[in-house]
Amino acid sequence: MSTDTEFRPRTILVTGASGVFGREITEHLVRRGHRVVGLSRRPPESIHPGTTFIPADIRDVDAVTRAMEGCDVVAHCAWAMDAHFGDPAERAINIDGTANVLTAMERTGASRIVFASSSTAYGPRPHDRSKLKESVALAPHPEAAYAVHKAEVEAMLAAAPVDAISIRAGIVLGRRIDNRVRNLMAGPALAVVKGQPSLWQVVHADDVGRFFTLACERGPAGPVNLASEEILDVEQVGRAFGKRVVAVRQDWLEKGIDTLYRRKLMPVNRGDFEFVLFQPLLDTTKLKEEFGFECAWSGPDTLEDTRLSLTGVMGIGDKAVDVPWRRAFRPGRVPVDTPALDGVKLELGGKPDQVGEFDSPVDPRFTCFIATNFSEALPGPATPLSLTAVAPAFAQAGVAVVDFLGMTGVAKNEAYARMFSIQGHRVYMNVATGAAVGELSPGWDADSFAAQYLGRHIQDLPALDFSDLPMDKPEGIQGQIKVAGGMGVRLTGVLAGYRRDIDTMLAEVKRFSRLVGDPADRTDAQLESLFSLGYDLQCHGWRLAGLGAVLAGAATNTAEQLAGSKGVVSSVGEGLTSAEGLGGVRRLARLAAADPAVLEVLTSGGTGLYQRVQEVSPRFANAVKEALSSFGHRGPAECELASRVFADDPDLVLRTVGKAATAPERSSGAEHAEPLVPRRARPAVKLARWATGERERDRDALVRVIHLMRSIAREQGRRLTSAGVLNSSADVFYLTFDELFAPGADAKETVARRRAERERLASIRLPIAFVAPWEPEPATTALGVGDQLSGVAAAPGKARGVVRVVTPETAHLVEPGEVMVTAVTDVGYTPLFGHAAAVVTDIGGLLSHAAVVAREFGIPAVCDTATATARLVDGMEVEVDGTAGTVTVLATP
Repeated sequence: MSTDTEFRPRTILVTGASGVFGREITEHLVRRGHRVVGLSRRPPESIHPGTTFIPADIRDVDAVTRAMEGCDVVAHCAWAMDAHFGDPAERAINIDGTANVLTAMERTGASRIVFASSSTAYGPRPHDRSKLKESVALAPHPEAAYAVHKAEVEAMLAAAPVDAISIRAGIVLGRRIDNRVRNLMAGPALAVVKGQPSLWQVVHADDVGRFFTLACERGPAGPVNLASEEILDVEQVGRAFGKRVVAVRQDWLEKGIDTLYRRKLMPVNRGDFEFVLFQPLLDTTKLKEEFGFECAWSGPDTLEDTRLSLTGVMGIGDKAVDVPWRRAFRPGRVPVDTPALDGVKLELGGKPDQVGEFDSPVDPRFTCFIATNFSEALPGPATPLSLTAVAPAFAQAGVAVVDFLGMTGVAKNEAYARMFSIQGHRVYMNVATGAAVGELSPGWDADSFAAQYLGRHIQDLPALDFSDLPMDKPEGIQGQIKVAGGMGVRLTGVLAGYRRDIDTMLAEVKRFSRLVGDPADRTDAQLESLFSLGYDLQCHGWRLAGLGAVLAGAATNTAEQLAGSKGVVSSVGEGLTSAEGLGGVRRLARLAAADPAVLEVLTSGGTGLYQRVQEVSPRFANAVKEALSSFGHRGPAECELASRVFADDPDLVLRTVGKAATAPERSSGAEHAEPLVPRRARPAVKLARWATGERERDRDALVRVIHLMRSIAREQGRRLTSAGVLNSSADVFYLTFDELFAPGADAKETVARRRAERERLASIRLPIAFVAPWEPEPATTALGVGDQLSGVAAAPGKARGVVRVVTPETAHLVEPGEVMVTAVTDVGYTPLFGHAAAVVTDIGGLLSHAAVVAREFGIPAVCDTATATARLVDGMEVEVDGTAGTVTVLATP
């Protein structure tokens, strides 16, 4: 953490900023509080906020000098990674490029350089399988240019009048690698020499980033080994990667490698092969004793994590191609202030005195925004930690949809960066990019997309002419055929592999849970690494959720068109993962109703309900424990990291169980008569139900990830409070992702300022739909007897009851037979309104999670009323007509 007295922010030049090392180092340096200048020929796909990127070639000494102006330290990672087959460019990049860096350091006064060397510089060690210290002479294989150049650069640095550290890393792996090493690992099998053991020593890219950051700040000059302690055999590697290990005679392998390399069909020559066969093993005594550094990732865990990077790709030589039947793992973030492709200046989304610190800028050509289904993922105003560690991952749903649809040009750039926008620290969708999604999706169009996801308030905005969107369009019949063909391939691939993708996501979440365990048992470095893993898993999960939304929405629209009526996809039929909370509460309610002792405890009120029912009925307590293992990670505002979920307070569930046990039994939607579906519409109905169910499995996994991240953040808050950095552990949610593990000396003042800002934003009622700049909604008056609110008919049926207006913190106060009224209902609410008469929300469309679950369990629901929480008050008696989409006031308090 940056709370130690030795810390001094520096300006650091990272060469090769777009590579694996460069990206990891940049992220860790920014989190630590340093200013980073990134240099490479091409910008990285994801530029970490707080980084200045300069496009330049390491072979241009003047460009390197300009980039280095004002820098204190250089993290030198620029290197020719791909096979060059003897091309002089390889030496020009590696050797001459390093000479340019040293020249630029002399010109600018930068005094410290940290070089990304490699264990390959030791060369293959067939006769020495002991762990090597840094004092051992380097002996790179003469045919391995990569290794020869590493050793030559180390000698250059040792002779230069600079403070130089050369980091000799073992094989660098991990989920974020996308370089030559990953591509070779993505092949169909791992080949080894028959009868010859193959030993590996690896290091996680995350540990590389952390150690580079440490070395940029302090530590003795000279070489240092970097690797995890464990020595692994190739069989372990194969099992972790899911690859066959094929044993081949050495002479056959060598002959084949020589032949393929000469013909430039394989990037590995004999020198590379012998290194892999006889990798040097590294002694890390200096790393631990002189730098005080311990790897956060063990060797086996590093291997498991690397398997994610192989998802959805196939290695061909040293290249990798996406396979159409799986979704590739591509974490990262696209900054919301990414410039428009054509240089149009971005503007504020609201008035300068009203916008929040983390609000998104707006392209003046894309100024229409709406909050409907998407706001349920992160109801606001969200905390800074959620806005920087959940919202950017949520935006990956839009990125996946854009790639799937083949969107291009200015519109693609806008959808990537700002399809989901933060305004007033609440989530909005850009209407134009949403309409483009509907227009480009097979089986969909802009109007049907708006009806399903944008809600009726889209009518309050100016009419959108899709033809006017700044988007590249295919020219001529050949262009249209090409676009349609590409879409067909992608659609077929998603349909073929979506369930397996979700299964993989669930397996990764299970691994994440195992790694997190009890956060109190983890080191500071492990907590930071695991929080980052959680973010990356979110990115992947939200990408899958975006594809599921397209599949479900387009299939629903197609089914309704073929059937000639709405509502033909009213139920999933097999049950939803996201409905497990409500189903669990009902099962517990039936158990409680059959046990007078338990029921007496649950209806008596007070605290400590779980301990009390455990005393009267261990059997019931075990049933509660089992239920919480299924849905305890859920709760109101469950994607907000600062929220408390059911596992945090079992009494929340038990109070609800007690109310449900005394409420009249309601039949579930699954027991209702199925709508008559014409034969021609049945395949589309089946697809819609299947996609919805799979999407909900993914969404449940996402919420588990967020809850595990919540537990990590809480533990970090406890540690920062114990260290005197924060006043209370709850303050941790007012730090950003980058500040969480390096909060800075003024953390208390930062927290106080952001708390005040969140309170200010909470007092503002933002419009559901607006054209930027937004302004607060005017005050409204309560409805009178006979007055009516209209909204989206989200779940059919009629119900009467007394109004209870709730927030995520007060939803548990709903009594049996009351009408729950709230701004937005996410799935985490559903266990709490199993005994409610009906549900009414300000926002949320036909395919909102709450609407889907309400239909599944036969609960009348009216969504997207805009003003229900402002115009309905506690104690009103109302009739909710979920079929007509109306709420009528029958009596006032």
